[in-house]
Amino acid sequence: MSQSSPSKQSTAVASGLKDKLVTRSLAELAGTFFAVAIVLFGGAWGSVSGSSLVVLILASLVGYGVAAALFGRVSGGHFNPAVTLAAALSGRIGWLDALCYVIAQVIGGIIAAALLLPIFPSVVEAMSQASQQAQSRMTDAVLWQIVVNRYGTSQVRVTSNVQMAIIVEFIGALIVVSAVVSALRPDGTTRRVFPLASAFGYAAGAVITGMVTGAGLNPARSTGAAIFAQIRGVHDALSQLWIFWLVPLLAGAIVGLVLAIVQSGSAPLKHTVPQTPQDHHDDITLDSKSDAQLTKDSENISAASDVSLKNAAHRVSMDQKASHTDDERDIADFNTVIKQDTDNKSSELEAEKEASERNDSSSDSDTNIDYVVKKES
Repeated sequence: MSQSSPSKQSTAVASGLKDKLVTRSLAELAGTFFAVAIVLFGGAWGSVSGSSLVVLILASLVGYGVAAALFGRVSGGHFNPAVTLAAALSGRIGWLDALCYVIAQVIGGIIAAALLLPIFPSVVEAMSQASQQAQSRMTDAVLWQIVVNRYGTSQVRVTSNVQMAIIVEFIGALIVVSAVVSALRPDGTTRRVFPLASAFGYAAGAVITGMVTGAGLNPARSTGAAIFAQIRGVHDALSQLWIFWLVPLLAGAIVGLVLAIVQSGSAPLKHTVPQTPQDHHDDITLDSKSDAQLTKDSENISAASDVSLKNAAHRVSMDQKASHTDDERDIADFNTVIKQDTDNKSSELEAEKEASERNDSSSDSDTNIDYVVKKES
């Protein structure tokens, strides 16, 4: 069975995702909206309640885990441009699909952030009615400072600089992308552990980055919050946004390239080492397409065996016929030789007989002559 070339293989990525690109893109939009909305609201509520980091971690765990369980089987459950970049570089999704995914993810993140516009004023008003002291320190702008991803001096985070922000975001994004992409199969579909891998990956990233940058980890999440935070008075929200795009994408590119190198290095082994069923023990078994291909290969092998046996039988039959023909030719030649010898001997016998008869007749003549002479004398 012929092996597909790398160029053909690159056009056949995401073959396990059966839905159309539009459907998968809408699933990415919905999943990103769901996850980002929970993370943003959870982060704001945690800061207001005094347990910001714990609630942020739980919001990341629940938001991304549930979104992966709901929409992962449709689109692959990326919900993050960095994850999509890693999936595209490792051949789990095509580049056109990746572009549509990223656009859908950013739109989902913006819609999720826009959902907080009517919610935050209501939260401030409710808190002002509950406590006069809370009214003096809690405003709509403060809530947006809580949910936006930024570094520097903040009321709810540790003071940090750009270097520290880049380092923690890179480590956190590396963990997130590695956890999510490792739970994707080479054809772009999700494994059974995908929701758990996604949930705990983002929770671990939030532990590392939560108190420094507010747990960016996702350019789509950072973009939506930065746009409306800038509108609501957080003046450096958009100016720091580049960090929360560049660093996660860099982490995604590294993970994707490493996976691509590992897969290309292990590709020749697929020709000689048979794949064991335990590679997919926790996943679905071989699909109907593989079974049909195996059946077709078996039929081809059986047909080839039948043809070989027929050819061998034909050659044996031809050899037997040739041998039989040679034997008949030898017998005919032997009979011809015997007949010639017999004819020659018959001719010689007849010649000897004729000569003998002539000699006999000559002797009789001489005897008669002698007898006549004697009689006359």
